[in-house]
Amino acid sequence: MLFNLVEVLFQALYILLIARTLLSWIPHTPNHVIVQWIYKLTEPVLGKLREMIPPIGGTLDITPIIAYILIGLIQKVVYQLLF
Repeated sequence: MLFNLVEVLFQALYILLIARTLLSWIPHTPNHVIVQWIYKLTEPVLGKLREMIPPIGGTLDITPIIAYILIGLIQKVVYQLLF
């Protein structure tokens, strides 16, 4: 049961990061509740990474890619520790 909970949490975070990335490519209403929710859940991770990694060329934000990789590494460590 613990494995399933951890798996669901990591998968949800992956999906939220992908949604956030896709939302950055399309025009949307920033006041939409779902958009605000996605931004609120992903900003703690992406905001900290943006403080350390500036955009490439001033415009290309690679922090979602870095976050995806780091979350994968953290997921492996958590699985090793718990299971």
